[in-house]
Amino acid sequence: MINLSYLGIISTFDVISVKEILQKNKIKFFLKNLFDTSVSAGWANPGSESFQEHLYVDKKKTTAAKKLLANYLK
Repeated sequence: MINLSYLGIISTFDVISVKEILQKNKIKFFLKNLFDTSVSAGWANPGSESFQEHLYVDKKKTTAAKKLLANYLK
């Protein structure tokens, strides 16, 4: 089991670039789209935007991920 840490919000349009950077640097991650999650559950969360992804990364590599993704994080 990997221990994840919340890193921030990225634009859905940057997902491919962010994935490539993290994979190249061997940083494990998880992306979650709160809008899609709430819609599939049967209700739309009014506070979530449809073009945002929440990024979680391996807790041990949080600092490295922040530096690598500084231009992408909100």
